Amino acid sequence: MTQLKYFVTYTFNLLLYIVDKIPYYRFKQGSTIEEFKPEKFYKENFTDTLDNFINDDLVIDLRAGFYEKFYTLTCKHITMKFIKNGKVVSHWAKAYRGIVLKELAKRQPNNIEEFEMINFDALHVKEIIDKKLKREYVFEIE
Repeated sequence: MTQLKYFVTYTFNLLLYIVDKIPYYRFKQGSTIEEFKPEKFYKENFTDTLDNFINDDLVIDLRAGFYEKFYTLTCKHITMKFIKNGKVVSHWAKAYRGIVLKELAKRQPNNIEEFEMINFDALHVKEIIDKKLKREYVFEIE
């Protein structure tokens, strides 16, 4: 049976478990340090570790699009898009991902069927798009 594993990536794409404390730092999204490019570093140095950690488990990917270049998922995964008044929400998407994460923490689904049983406050599924290993839920914001 596929089991969900919970871990979080944070702004500088720090890999954290749910119980880890987030260290203080100041580093803007997209920044580099001289020739050091974080997205390249993480992709080259953490891909194998993440692949082994995830194995064949289902991933609910709540990353902002910017962070997709840090790691490419090679397993079944769920992504989400939020639509309001016919337009994709970008600036407030973090708040809606938080609504989803709150319910995931409460319900702790073990598979996609349990995930699909969750009702998220102020969100309803408008469309589900399947592409290879990715299932994207398009949520309409009420």
